[in-house]
Amino acid sequence: MTPAAGETYAYQIRNDLSFDPLRPQVGVNGMIVVGLVDPDSNVIGVDTLRGQALAFAIGSTLSRAIPLNAAPVSGPFQLAARIIIPAGATVPIDTSSRLTVTSAEDSVGISSVRIVVDSVAITSFAREVDLAGLAGDVKSIVQGARVKIHLQNPMAVVGGVVLDFQDGLGASIIPAKPFALATGASDQEVGLTLNEIKTLLDVGVVTMKVTGVVTGTLSSNAADVNPTDVAELRSRIFLDLRVNGDD
Repeated sequence: MTPAAGETYAYQIRNDLSFDPLRPQVGVNGMIVVGLVDPDSNVIGVDTLRGQALAFAIGSTLSRAIPLNAAPVSGPFQLAARIIIPAGATVPIDTSSRLTVTSAEDSVGISSVRIVVDSVAITSFAREVDLAGLAGDVKSIVQGARVKIHLQNPMAVVGGVVLDFQDGLGASIIPAKPFALATGASDQEVGLTLNEIKTLLDVGVVTMKVTGVVTGTLSSNAADVNPTDVAELRSRIFLDLRVNGDD
């Protein structure tokens, strides 16, 4: 994933040490660096607390926010902290004391996600089509039919899918019609035979559903997903009719 530009990661840091790590002695300034790092050591964000500008009293808690970099993250990240005190400073050390860093975030906004799609089965939302009102008027003159499909696929995934016509119990009425799921916007068409469209007209109310298996098209079968992406599938049935003895 890639964190969204301008996002921050909230956290709290508590000083349970026996001294102020930012101002361990009069005239001596320390530093605490808190960062978010992913498994590949990519730095997602860094917050630096400096003694020149901030004191950190014993037993106190600071609420902070880390600005996030808009850089890809390879996996789960961890929150880490490092204390830097100038050489020569003398501070009391209690091995039972600690500096505690905790997250105050429930979620992090992202600008994009790259996922690996090895093989994923998809099923579209069912769309009900009422052909009952057409049966009596067009059944005797229908010659065939076409289903025109408009696809808007924002992800880098492709694969063979099928258009299935089902009855009210979810059973297929006619053989499923294969077509290709391509990346981006595309318009496709699948044909129905005379017997197939007459069968659908006899059933009356049918449900159209797209099913199939897709894979990624980028390196390692990866696919990019952005928050603004919208997948869309629109379908319309066109009947081929014979009028006055002509097709």
